[in-house]
Amino acid sequence: MYVIVNPVAGRGRSRRVWPTIEAELRLQGLSFETVFTERPGHAKELAQQAVKSGYQVVVAVGGDGTLTEVVNGLAGSGVLLGLVPVGSGNDFARSLHIPQDITEAVGILAGGARLTVDLGRVGENYFINVAGVGFDAQVALTMAEKARWLKGTAAYVYAVFRCLFSCKPFPLRLELDGQEQRVNALLIAVANGQYIGGGMHIAPEAQVDDGYFDVVVLENISPFAFVKSFPSVFRGTHLTHPKIKLYRARNVSVEPLTNGQQIPAQAEGNFIGCAPQVFGIIPAAQQVLVAKAVVQTNHNYGKGLQLAQVD
Repeated sequence: MYVIVNPVAGRGRSRRVWPTIEAELRLQGLSFETVFTERPGHAKELAQQAVKSGYQVVVAVGGDGTLTEVVNGLAGSGVLLGLVPVGSGNDFARSLHIPQDITEAVGILAGGARLTVDLGRVGENYFINVAGVGFDAQVALTMAEKARWLKGTAAYVYAVFRCLFSCKPFPLRLELDGQEQRVNALLIAVANGQYIGGGMHIAPEAQVDDGYFDVVVLENISPFAFVKSFPSVFRGTHLTHPKIKLYRARNVSVEPLTNGQQIPAQAEGNFIGCAPQVFGIIPAAQQVLVAKAVVQTNHNYGKGLQLAQVD
């Protein structure tokens, strides 16, 4: 087992709790090699090296950013992915019910189950959780530039309200599996997982192993109406709003209708440029260690579940 630790994840929480994680890994009888990231992008490089070295299990210790880099290093390799969520947001871990409790998270590494999940791709980048165009991308930029002193949901909410009155709806050409429509949208979220922003339930019906994105489109809405409805996203009840539309698609294309308009795009909270952007689903692309209890009645999760044997 190859363990990639991002020491700055969670505003340094990862570094502080690593001795506890390391002790728990040993207590649960796991054999592992540890390496610490040193710069942005390093986790991807380390994951690629782990694949070349023949490791069968790679564990990301960090948050959603660390996970994203590791996923990009493992994509297409067949190597099993594990996660100990100690970041600020831990949104993908929420979708898979991977706990932030260290003992329980390490217990999944020691005796969990393999779940085969989908990946998204935009350009040369893979994503496992959520990408998008418009307001959420502007919020991600604002978080990175203006909210470094906050973390998790607090940083996201702060950035949302900083952007609220400056970000206007965009006229867009939206194509979903070849079906074209024109929308005036503030946000288009392309979701594999369910959560963004440290616990906002943006796509409450999304399943990570169904072969589809859930595409959430927020149409033209006033700042007042946005503020009034904003709490509902934490409960996952926002989809009933008349200005919010939900679609499912394997391929999503977003293109501005106004020449020269700069509409930002993001993948996993990282700015990736501006529209036009094309998002594609890659079904059953990555095996992830999860708790056996993640399989629930009438739930897609676990439709190819195998008991994990981790060395």
